[in-house]
Amino acid sequence: MIRERIALSCVLLAGFTVTLANEDRHEHGAHEHGSGRMDVAVEKNTIDIDLDSPAVNFVGFEHEPGDAKEKATLDKAVADLKHVGALIAFTPAAQCTQKRVRVTSSLLGEGEDAGHDDHDHEEHADHHHDDEAVHGHDHHDEGDSDEHDHADINATWEVTCARPENLREIDFSGLFGRFAGTHSLRIQAALPNGQTSTELTPDSPRLKW
Repeated sequence: MIRERIALSCVLLAGFTVTLANEDRHEHGAHEHGSGRMDVAVEKNTIDIDLDSPAVNFVGFEHEPGDAKEKATLDKAVADLKHVGALIAFTPAAQCTQKRVRVTSSLLGEGEDAGHDDHDHEEHADHHHDDEAVHGHDHHDEGDSDEHDHADINATWEVTCARPENLREIDFSGLFGRFAGTHSLRIQAALPNGQTSTELTPDSPRLKW
């Protein structure tokens, strides 16, 4: 799983334990409107990105769609999250290609099939690219309105680069532009030169090393 590889990369590069990494993930996952939490791991030729965000940042609501308009808004957000090239840009000389993507949220309803991961896609990450959406990961009781009021959307991407030695930055301008409700991203990153924590905003959207 992508999230486990991100945690493991942090362990290998920073010397943290898996337990501490998981505890840190939960702490940074606190629900805060306008803010998202993202883990980034760059290891050899692979980039793993794990984004957790309140659903309101992406679709403007945090309940299961109540009408066709809300359903269309949610479906469009999920579809756009599956196209990493429209949201996240990598150093062009690194020749990065999206391999896998997963999108999960309790807003997507129950009874959805998780499907499978596709490992063999070869389109460049700067082009639109469909992969997969995994639905209905965290289900709640219908009577628990508090949980419904705090729904999140999670997206994980796996990207590979043909020339990873040329990779110098990851630019999230597209994500901020597409989802204007996102005002900041708290980043925990395991990079080739070590681990770092930072915050990105629409005015400062690039993770560099």
